[in-house]
Amino acid sequence: MEEKTLRLLFAKLKRNKISFSKEGQKTIIGKSKFDFVTFFGLILLPVFGGLVLVYMLLLDVNLVRNNFIKIIFGILFFLGTALFHLKKMVVRNKSNRKTKILHNHQLKIDKITLSNQNIEQIYFDIFEEKDEYEGRLFILDNKNKNHLIFQIEDTEQYLKNDLKWYVTFFKEYLKIDR
Repeated sequence: MEEKTLRLLFAKLKRNKISFSKEGQKTIIGKSKFDFVTFFGLILLPVFGGLVLVYMLLLDVNLVRNNFIKIIFGILFFLGTALFHLKKMVVRNKSNRKTKILHNHQLKIDKITLSNQNIEQIYFDIFEEKDEYEGRLFILDNKNKNHLIFQIEDTEQYLKNDLKWYVTFFKEYLKIDR
């Protein structure tokens, strides 16, 4: 495989926050990287904000009398935001849990080795969840079993372009003509 194509693969994986490494002739695609910005900015900070509002609710009677509805909505907003982003992070990490190894024009996922001999199709799907787009890249083997390569999220157009590129990359790497 061309070094230039592998560098492009690494750049795309890095942008999609998926860990990877190169060990000799093997390329190892691993789990999603832990996103500290999302964790602290969209999970911990809203939880802290929600807890501050709960504390204010319990401590200051005059503030509660005048702004009870606003405080309740604030608590629900902060804790709901944190819960939503925590769920997304857990789902993404769970879907990208398995380590994938590219070596000798084969892809090994756990104990399953996929090559041009047993792959029927490489495809992707895109779905929208609350104005955010997520895409999954799959390999369908000759036993009609789907193997998830990874799941990524981005804006709709970038996501579609990246997934098309990944499909082309894996078809070329695995030497699949169909």
